[in-house]
Amino acid sequence: MRQKTLIFASILSFTLLLFLCSLSFATKSRLSGMGDLSIVIEDESNMINLWDFARNPAGLLNDESGSVIRGNFLYSTEKPRVFSLIDYPYPYGFFLVEKADILNNGISVVFRKRDDFALGFEADYSVRSIEDILHEFEIKTSKFSLSLSKNLAPKAHLGLSLEYSEYENSFDNNNAEDFSAKIGLANELSDLIQIGGALAYEKFNPSADFYDLTDLRSLELTLQSFLHIQEQLKMGIETVLAYKKMGFGWSEYYDWARGERNEYYSTFLKLRGIYEFSPSFSVGAYYNDNDLFVSFFDPFYDFFRFPDYDFMIRHLGVGGVYKLRKKAVIGIEYHFKDTARERSIFQNHRLKKESINLGLEILPRKCIAFRGGYIRKEIREIPIHDESRKGWRNILTFGVGYESSTLGLSLDLVYRYTWGTVEIWEYYSRYSPGESERDILAISVKKLW
Repeated sequence: MRQKTLIFASILSFTLLLFLCSLSFATKSRLSGMGDLSIVIEDESNMINLWDFARNPAGLLNDESGSVIRGNFLYSTEKPRVFSLIDYPYPYGFFLVEKADILNNGISVVFRKRDDFALGFEADYSVRSIEDILHEFEIKTSKFSLSLSKNLAPKAHLGLSLEYSEYENSFDNNNAEDFSAKIGLANELSDLIQIGGALAYEKFNPSADFYDLTDLRSLELTLQSFLHIQEQLKMGIETVLAYKKMGFGWSEYYDWARGERNEYYSTFLKLRGIYEFSPSFSVGAYYNDNDLFVSFFDPFYDFFRFPDYDFMIRHLGVGGVYKLRKKAVIGIEYHFKDTARERSIFQNHRLKKESINLGLEILPRKCIAFRGGYIRKEIREIPIHDESRKGWRNILTFGVGYESSTLGLSLDLVYRYTWGTVEIWEYYSRYSPGESERDILAISVKKLW
């Protein structure tokens, strides 16, 4: 029944496309429809600049030209036989989940006055309804952010952003609030080089019983530099040094942390580059090196939201894109991600993921685009209960984009189907094999005004 509903919604949305005639092939859902090709291809949310690459508020002014309003809608239904794979920010593993439905809505508005001032507002709300073998519960998140950017001089910019989010989990009545503020600066040293920096403060306020964590405050210093050599070479580098102070309560799992370590530093390094050999062929590379002491599961994707301690993430990706006479785009990427934890109930726990991403975009007419993609992920988790486990996922992606330059309106429709399996522990052998399916329907709208 759910699949029929998704198919009907897809047909209805595509019919609406034909009446509107509109999309710049650059909305948030574009890359999702063509196999998540995110290294070489740049679009509105994937540019190598201060705002998209480093989220420096000083870059909001020059992120795009003109004022923009966007809306995003996503509905996902997940039907795992036994396990649901957790992905971000730390892939802890697999949990017993029978069914999960996700609804996510977001809107953003950016107002730009000439080339001197920009003001942006974003709001996002998501609900995940989960049914496991014993419980039914919901995870809700609300997020609001306000950003502004202003010219200090012809090539110098100042930015400020404020963000507030709330989290509720009806499974154990854990609630949390998070507030952050960031101030950023940017300066164009020349037509080729731009540098930026930002200072951010965050305060996380959990409920009385939030998985042993009672308080978290952090201060982050970020530095960015960008190199653009005409259209041939683009490169961005970001480094982050973070200081965090946290308080612990009592927990049988994290009793080691209570009073032992409540001040620490973490580092982050991110690089991305694109080199254009010719107008038809480009290659790119991506590297992420993240050493953390504490982080939190994203409730949009994950089963629980609780802190995890002392781990590192290494992510390497390479890719290439070939354009066929402005009528088609073909791309391929390879990603390798290694995550390891020093402190865990499973000692020396690691998770390694490899993926091949294939994507295609066909432009039969100037105002319309058809997209498709395939992603193959191999997952290896070691050790769990002194054993290793392997899993895989296949993801098929389909997308349609439509644009009208006269109306300044863009629209993207994306459908993704995921299926996969994972080896299960002997403890869970009484259950069926660890197979899962997921359907995702996403719509993005963009209007210039």
